[in-house]
Amino acid sequence: MEQQQATARRTSSQVSAEKQNIIRRELDKLLKAGVDERTRIYSAAMTEGLRRNPEDLRQFVRRAVSDVNRKHAPHTNPNAGYENRGMSIGRRKSDGTVDIYINATAGDAALIKAHTDKGLAPNSNLPAAMHDEVDSRTRQQRRFDQFFAIFKQHEQSHQKANGGAASVVIALTLDDLADGDASMLYGTNTGIEVDCFDLVRLGMDGTTDFLLQVDGVTSVPLWMGRTTRLASVEQRIAMFAIQGVCSWLGCTTPMSECEAHHILAWIKGGHTDIENLTGLCREHHRCNNDNRDGSFNKGYMDFDPQTGKAGYRKHPSDPMKFNQSVPAKHSAVSRIYAAKGRCNCVRTGERDPALYPPGLSPPVTAPLSQSA
Repeated sequence: MEQQQATARRTSSQVSAEKQNIIRRELDKLLKAGVDERTRIYSAAMTEGLRRNPEDLRQFVRRAVSDVNRKHAPHTNPNAGYENRGMSIGRRKSDGTVDIYINATAGDAALIKAHTDKGLAPNSNLPAAMHDEVDSRTRQQRRFDQFFAIFKQHEQSHQKANGGAASVVIALTLDDLADGDASMLYGTNTGIEVDCFDLVRLGMDGTTDFLLQVDGVTSVPLWMGRTTRLASVEQRIAMFAIQGVCSWLGCTTPMSECEAHHILAWIKGGHTDIENLTGLCREHHRCNNDNRDGSFNKGYMDFDPQTGKAGYRKHPSDPMKFNQSVPAKHSAVSRIYAAKGRCNCVRTGERDPALYPPGLSPPVTAPLSQSA
């Protein structure tokens, strides 16, 4: 094995990044029972990568992986394929697309194909007014449109159950709406940026918008959309607008993968209100010291009333530190204060009054957060 690893290291500098990516992707299809063969196949693939083109190399590695997997086929382990199921979503590319990779069991793949095959007929999933026109979409495009139509059906029921709030949240400031153009990208709670054309395709029509007003001094939400008392869905939208990503130092995990963390633990009397909540990814949620005393050399999240943000302390006497990662500094509220600064007035009494108190709706829906 050591000799195989040494061979792979020697050839790695001569094999292109594209080919190395192909090798790794195919090796990820190895069943758990055959993982011991990974180094051998990797070494052979790197050597073959010196003389094979990318597609030929893909076939070589795929065949080698298939040969190993057959030794551990379902007749010896019925759950072998199920254990290797998975899905990965990449980042936005220059053409505006995102690679999505699914490794499904045969049964799940058959179900997906059965549903998407229904969209292969010309004019499927097109408005009724277009049914008499020639459908110029490719088969792959028709299959994708059918696949996405299934998600839209789920999304509609999900929005209805959550008062218009769905799974994708797009944070926009009023300046974004005024100054935006076709090239401007908007952050989402998933970490994937979208442009104005994506907004239209996602259905941003002004009927499910939420307007979030924050205090000029503290950034604490004062009023939000059609609610007078923030509920769990609205709190998550507010947290995304304020912090963008996980609030732990340096973390870039998107808000859709974060959990709502009570800054003062629930079991210690902490309330489920916006000033006591912050989004933390699962890893950093486990790292938080709920005792807030510096024990075991573990830090904890705290709330800064001056900025309305959650920050990190290692010990109670330490100054609070904030997440300065790029996506954190590009949250909607952070961008507002970066462009306009904070109110320098001294707080002498109650917070600023809400623009639209209970029972009063805004004259025009100007969203800061959009769920699609």
